[in-house]
Amino acid sequence: MKKHYREELGQLRETVLRMGGLVEQMTHRAIQALVERKIEILDRYQAGRLSVDYKITDQQVSVFRKRLIYAIRVDDAMWVVQYLTERDDFKDALPIFELSIQTFVVQPK
Repeated sequence: MKKHYREELGQLRETVLRMGGLVEQMTHRAIQALVERKIEILDRYQAGRLSVDYKITDQQVSVFRKRLIYAIRVDDAMWVVQYLTERDDFKDALPIFELSIQTFVVQPK
């Protein structure tokens, strides 16, 4: 019983450490994008664009994903639009994401 508990506790510790590393990587990339000022001009607005790769591991299974994030400031509001796909499918999905973000419109109040 104690051995099983220690093993599970060890696995939990490893999972938490991996997740912490993932958060650190994503934070570093977000800061890098801000520093480099990667600004994209959409049809009507300017947007910050960030692409993030990450891996989710659960019970010996790993899934690789890629997320494309746009931060769009319109007047005094900030809008965040995210697209998510499997990492291997990202290249094929990117043109669709880019066309989709061009349709972003803030409706007048």
